[in-house]
Amino acid sequence: MISGINTQQADLLSQALEKAKRTTEDVAVLAKREDSSNVMSFLDDVLDLGDGRSLLGSLSKLPAEEAEGALQSLARLLKAGVVGYE
Repeated sequence: MISGINTQQADLLSQALEKAKRTTEDVAVLAKREDSSNVMSFLDDVLDLGDGRSLLGSLSKLPAEEAEGALQSLARLLKAGVVGYE
């Protein structure tokens, strides 16, 4: 256990790290897929806070069959604490 935190805090930290690990694995899988460029572009568009693109505008570029997976990937990233970059 890390010095200075209680058991509840340690459990929350452990859960957050596990979510981050799963999210990293999801992104790695998407990055390796040859057909994932649309989803990766969507994630890049949404998370790039410096370009001013919108979620709906980026989502509309995706085929319907990729939109659900893209939103699930985005949700995992947001839950893991990734809110964007500039």
